[in-house]
Amino acid sequence: VVLDEADRRLSAAPDGTVLCAQGRARLIRALYERLDRLTEAAVSAPAKAL
Repeated sequence: VVLDEADRRLSAAPDGTVLCAQGRARLIRALYERLDRLTEAAVSAPAKAL
């Protein structure tokens, strides 16, 4: 869901304004924050035996 929303927002043509650039930067920052949380969860979770 998060990636679909990001794809939808980033696929829109940029306006060329500061506000547009700031919005895209906020979106990218939020994606990296979610990626960091996923990485931390994967590292802290014990490996499961197959």
